[in-house]
Parts: sequence; C-alpha cells; structure tokens
Amino acid sequence: MSIKLKPFEVPENDPFKYDALNRKESIEILTQFIGKIEENFVLTINSPWGSGKTVFIRLWNQFLTNKDYKTIYYNAWKNDFIDDPMLAILSEFTFSIQNFIKVDKKIKSKLKKFVKDSTPVLKGLSNIFIKISTSGKLSLEDFANLKGELKVNKFTKLKKDIEKFKKSLSDLKEVLSPQKPLIVFVDEIDRCCPNYAIDLLEKIKHFFNVPGIIFILAIDKIQLMQMIETLYGQNMHIDGYLKRFIDLEYTLPETSEPDLSNFVNSTYDKMDIHNEISMVDFRAKNELELDIKHIFTFLANAFDCSLRDIEKSFIQLVVVLRSKTFEKLDIFVIVFFIFLKIKDSILYNRIIKKRITIKELADYIRKLRGGEEFLNSEEGTTMEAYLARHLTKKSKGTSARDSYQHILDNEKSSEIQKERAKKVLESISGTSDNYVRIMISQISKVIDIGSRFD
Repeated sequence: MSIKLKPFEVPENDPFKYDALNRKESIEILTQFIGKIEENFVLTINSPWGSGKTVFIRLWNQFLTNKDYKTIYYNAWKNDFIDDPMLAILSEFTFSIQNFIKVDKKIKSKLKKFVKDSTPVLKGLSNIFIKISTSGKLSLEDFANLKGELKVNKFTKLKKDIEKFKKSLSDLKEVLSPQKPLIVFVDEIDRCCPNYAIDLLEKIKHFFNVPGIIFILAIDKIQLMQMIETLYGQNMHIDGYLKRFIDLEYTLPETSEPDLSNFVNSTYDKMDIHNEISMVDFRAKNELELDIKHIFTFLANAFDCSLRDIEKSFIQLVVVLRSKTFEKLDIFVIVFFIFLKIKDSILYNRIIKKRITIKELADYIRKLRGGEEFLNSEEGTTMEAYLARHLTKKSKGTSARDSYQHILDNEKSSEIQKERAKKVLESISGTSDNYVRIMISQISKVIDIGSRFD
C-alpha cells in the first residue's frame, strides 16, 4: 500500500483514459473556441484550490498536441524562485520549442533570432521600464530616479528592442504553427508569491501580445484577487484591474456526485488500499472496498470537500491503517473523523474533548450540504450512536441510551423522531460505552499524528 499518490497519468494516445471527472466535453468545446482565434488572447481557467485545474490543463495540453497544436506548458509556482518571470517564460519557450520541433533549418533560424532579440530586452528591463513601456507615462518621481542612472537613449533603445522582440516572436510563431494558434499554458499562478504573480501577468500581457499566441492561465480567481489586494490595498478596483490582463474567463463545472464517486474509486485504486484494509475490520475485502468507496463519496459530498481534500483524506487513512494501534473496528468511524479533522479542526477538537452535546453536533451537521441526508442515513445513525456514547458524561444512573429511550417513551415525539431513536438504540446495543470511548481516543491519537503529514 502506497502512502503517496501516484502522479495522474495522461496517456498520449488516449488522454481521457483515466479522467474520472468527465472533462472531455468541456475540453472539446474550449478547443473549438480557441481554434478560431487569430489575435493574441488570454483565457483563464478558474476554479478553487484543490478542484483539479492542473489535471484539466494536462488533459487539454495532450488533447491539443494530438490535434497538431503546438503547445507550451509553464508551471509558474515551480519557477517563482527566479526573480524575473520574463526570464523563466523565455527559457520555457526555448526549451519547449527545441523539444517539439523537427529538424527544420527555417524554424531553428527563427528560434535563434528570437533568443538573440530576447537578450537586450532582458538586460534593459526593470520595474520602472515596465511601467513606462506599458502605460506610456513618466512621473516626476520616475524621472528623478532615471536621472543620473539611465539616459533617455537607453529608454528609447529599450522600446525599440521590445518591438524587435515582438517581431521575432511573431515570426517564430508563424513558422511553428502557421495555421493554428500557439498555445501557452500557465499553471499554478495563485500559488506564487503576490509580487511574482502580478509581475507575471503584466509581462504576459505586454510583451507576448502577439497575434496567434493564446495564453491559458489556470487560476483561483478569489486567491488571485486577495494577492492583488495585498499589494495595492482594499480600495483597488480588483476586478477591473484583472480585466486589463484577461480577455475571457472560463469557470470549471462543479464536480457532480457521479464524477465524485468516480474520483473516489480512482484514488482508492491509486493508493492500493485494498490489500491491507481488512486488518482493521471483520468484513470481507470486497464488502469493505464497496463500503469505503461509498463512505468517502458520501462524506465528501456531505462536507463539501474539494478533490484535494479527498486525496488528503486517503493519505491520512493510510497513516492510520499503518499505525495498527487498535484491533477490529468500524472503518466508517475512522474515515468520519479524518474528514472532520480536515474540514473543521475546531469542531473535531470539541468532539474529542467532549465540549459539545450530541444535539449541538446534529444541528451543525444538519446545516451542511447533504447534512440532513447524512443524519437520516444508516451511516449517520451508526455515527450518532458512537458519538452519543462518547459525548455522554459519566454520572450515576445515566447513559447514552437514556435520551433516546426518553424520545421513544414520550407521547409528544413524532413518528420520525421515534424511528430514528429506535435505530440509534439498536446501534448502541452492539458495544459498550467504555469500548467506544477507548476506540475514539485511540483513533484521535493516530489521526492527530497523521494530520501532521500534509
């Protein structure tokens, strides 16, 4: 059993073979759209952190490659140790083009000229030059900074060098992909430090705005807006600022429940959990596999988890299983607490420290997406029985059963309340209160250790 997720595989001849989220339709529609664009264009793929943007980009990249598009993939986060994103992008351009071109003297000649014309731009660029060359404005403060350092002829030369650079880039694009746009994927911008991320956007828009070159940026827009707010303050019109760089925004569809189930099944297989899971549960492996996949899908929906949350939960399950600090128990209890720890660590700690009542907990869960369904399910009833015994304070003559028996005996209780109380009581009868308290204590200790592996 692996403790580390295997990288997502995108087969060259069948990119969507392992696509658990059915992204093919979106990619085909987007491909039809970009295929008709002739001017320079910046498209963003917007989705929250942990929702599968990188996989989407990788699938689309391979799909376009199979359709004879020329593509370049640039991971901004892996390159933000380089102070100037311009240098990093140009390096990726050169490296990628050298890898996918055939032996063609004309292309090699254009690439060589592009590299040559890039050099003076890299040497001449500074933050002040970016401001001047992109906005055309020179303040008195800027002029004072220039005086004694940079002569006017250097600024004039830089403007000419930039135009020369764009011409070389345009010529290179025409020999590389005369009939189709050149596609540049930029991934994980929102994981970069704010200064680097904004500088990258500036340079993409102002130095690569060449007809036929399309930049596709994978972003978490909310995170990116927070970066801009950090740099420029809350009074900044952030949405308007972003529109300076982005021509169109595409938001990934939310993960449907069938797709969520597919993703859970796929991740289960990648983690190779099947071989060791039976060590903590009495049931047969096939029955356990179905139960675990169902539990993960059910809880991921109830707690509104991201794909990254699900992956993290599987990894922590591996840590818990390998600890082997307990004997047989219901796997659902382990998984429930893992999800709870990831999604709401404060609530998790309140439960472990018995600082919440079962009614308060039920009211909290009821407000979650899918919470009511969870409470009324067999799994929810089982979990309530465990938690009721754990949370009931030890005092003379009281037990977890008493409150549910009171519901059954109360004439004012509705039939739904009585039916639910009956199910919880049946579940409570299976094991002792002391056993449940010890079990939850053991599980929490292992989960707390596992949660340190992020």
